[in-house]
Amino acid sequence: MANTQVQRDESKDSSEIYLLEEKAKKVMLPELETKHTELKVEKAEFEAKIANLKAENAKLLKQVMKEYVENEADIAELKTHLQYLFLFERIKATILKLETRNAKIRPIIEEFAKKSESKKNRKVQNKCIQIAKEILNEEPLIEYRPPFLNGLELDAFFQKYRIVLEVQGAQYRFHSTTSGNFTRRKFAQIFEGVENFHKFLCVFFHFFNFARDFLSIE
Repeated sequence: MANTQVQRDESKDSSEIYLLEEKAKKVMLPELETKHTELKVEKAEFEAKIANLKAENAKLLKQVMKEYVENEADIAELKTHLQYLFLFERIKATILKLETRNAKIRPIIEEFAKKSESKKNRKVQNKCIQIAKEILNEEPLIEYRPPFLNGLELDAFFQKYRIVLEVQGAQYRFHSTTSGNFTRRKFAQIFEGVENFHKFLCVFFHFFNFARDFLSIE
């Protein structure tokens, strides 16, 4: 008799839990669908802006590269004419001028490539932090430098849950299978001996896996 009563109570509890779950789904589903639609629109606008910037940057880089190649060709041609002594000084001055111009252009090309990669990494980092903020419902400390880490900078730190967010970037591009373990070991060494270390949780968003599969950012 007692067993029958227990079974009835358990069945009643299960039914109530099921009803609560269904009710929660009905309440949250429209909100989630609206949010999903808004994010899709935002993503489309963002991708359009990126496409325009890429086109402009590609055009500018093409022009700079063309001038660089032409200057290199002129330098090579002029060097072959140095045997003519009467043109030596003039050619030498022209070569120096072209080499000076190329010396100024070369850093522009290198900086362009560096900034493009940096912007891509920053974009992924900001998206990861935004997702973590929505999940944890907390405003983190950005680029936080704890006093006990000897100046090491963390991308974000959520004080309430004691969560550290470190977004790995393109520097791990060729080490994507082992970089996570390496970084975890590095953090373990840094945090070793720190009081209440067990309260810290290090979260790692891998650049290629997370960005490509979840954020769809190239």
